[in-house]
Amino acid sequence: MSPEALSELISSIAHNLVAAGQAGALTDELIPPVDKLAVMRPKDRAHGDWASNIAMQLAKKAGMKPRDLAEPFAAALAEADGIAKVEVAGPGFINITLDSASAAAVVDTVLAAGAVTDADKHLNKVNEYGRNDHLGGQTLNLEFVSANPTGPIHIGGTRWAAVGDAMARVLEYLASVVFRDTGAGYVATPPVQDSARFFLIGGSKVTPFLFIALAVFLVMAFVMTKTKLGYTITALGKNPSFAEATGLRSRRTVILLMLISGALAGIAGTGHMLSEKTFYTLDFSGSPGLGWDGMLIALLGRHSPGGILAAALFYSALKTGSEAIGLYANVPNEIVAVIQSLIILFLAVRFLNEKYGLAERLREKLAARRALGEEGKA
Repeated sequence: MSPEALSELISSIAHNLVAAGQAGALTDELIPPVDKLAVMRPKDRAHGDWASNIAMQLAKKAGMKPRDLAEPFAAALAEADGIAKVEVAGPGFINITLDSASAAAVVDTVLAAGAVTDADKHLNKVNEYGRNDHLGGQTLNLEFVSANPTGPIHIGGTRWAAVGDAMARVLEYLASVVFRDTGAGYVATPPVQDSARFFLIGGSKVTPFLFIALAVFLVMAFVMTKTKLGYTITALGKNPSFAEATGLRSRRTVILLMLISGALAGIAGTGHMLSEKTFYTLDFSGSPGLGWDGMLIALLGRHSPGGILAAALFYSALKTGSEAIGLYANVPNEIVAVIQSLIILFLAVRFLNEKYGLAERLREKLAARRALGEEGKA
C-alpha cells in the first residue's frame, strides 16, 4: 500500500466516522483534503511502517480528546486490506504496520507502471509510477556541486552531482519547476538563445547595446544637468539637511531616484545578459563586483556626467586589458589589481581631505613647527 493510498483510506474513514456519529462535532466540511492528511515514517521503525496524526489534527474540531478520536480510526484501519497492525501511541499518534504481502505489492505496481519519455531527455524512458502534481505550480531553486575554491577539491566532491541530479528528478516527478540549467551544477537558467542575443560588431566584443547605453547616458546627463529633478537630486546628495530646510521633497525624490536607479540597473543587466553572460544565476556569480565597480566609477568621475563617462571608459579598458596583459606582455596581470587599489586609496584620501580638511591641518602643523624652529634658532 502506497502512502498516497493510505492517505485516501484515512480520509475515507474520517468521513465514515462523521456519518456514523463517532467523530463528535466534526463535519465533512471540516475534514482537510487528502493532500493535507499525509502519513509519515516513524523515527523508530519498530513503531510501524507509517504514522498519522489525523486524530490530533481533528480533535479540536470534533470537541474530543485526540486519543479518544484516534481509537475509532485505529479500529477502522485495522480492518483494511494490507494492514497487519494498528496502534495508538502517545497523545494520539496512529502507528500503522503493513503486512508483507502489501509491501511487496508496491514492487509489482512499480514494474507494471507504463514508461513515458522524459521531457528533459535525461533518460530515453522513465517509469510513470510516482509522478503526480503534488508540487504543481511551484518553482524550486536547487543548487549542488558548489566547489569551494579556497579548499581542497577532490573526486569525492563529485558525489553531489549524482545526489543533486537525483533530487532534481524527484522534484520534477512531483510536477514542480526546478530552476537549474541541466548542463550546470548550480542554480542557473538555460542560456539565452542565439537568435535573442546582440550580435558582435566587426568580430569584436562590442555589441549594439553600446549605442543603447550611450543613448541612456545622454538622457540621464540631460536630466541631471538641465532639469529641476536633476538639481533636486544633486542638492539632496550634497547636503540633505539643507535641501529639506529649503522645502525640497526629499522622501518623494529619494523614492523616485530609487525607481530610476532600478530601471537603469535593469537595462544594464539586460544588456549584459544578452551580450556577454547569456544566462542568469541567483548571485550573478559570473560577474562579481559590478556594483562596486559602479560606485568606484561614480567617485572617480566626481559625480559629473562627463567625468563618469571618462572614468567608465578608463576603468573598462583597465579591466579588459587585465585579461590580455599577461598573455601579450611580460607583465603580471596582478598589476591591474594594484592600480585599482591605488585608485581606491587616492579616492579615500580625497574624501577624507574634503570632509575633515586633512591637507589644511597638515599645512597648519608644518607651519607651526617651522615657526617654533625659527624661534629656537633666534
